Amino acid sequence: MLYLRKVYNQDEALNTAKLVVSVYNEEQAVEIPTDLFAKLKSDGIAEEDYAVMEGKTDYEALMKLAISHADAVVQGSEVISSQPSRVYR
Repeated sequence: MLYLRKVYNQDEALNTAKLVVSVYNEEQAVEIPTDLFAKLKSDGIAEEDYAVMEGKTDYEALMKLAISHADAVVQGSEVISSQPSRVYR
């Protein structure tokens, strides 16, 4: 979502797209490269655009990033773990 908002925002096919993130009660193990923040910076994405991650690369940080750039959030499970629910409430 970050790239759609910040890098591809001039693309006519994408600049009016609405971004929706769905949150489920299925926390996923994520493997984010250690050079993620350097890559974002080199692609011209300002640190303030991913500051919500607080330098972390875990599931909760990734959800915070997605939610912060989404137009809408859908709760896909009746009950979700406390971590993602804290992010979007």
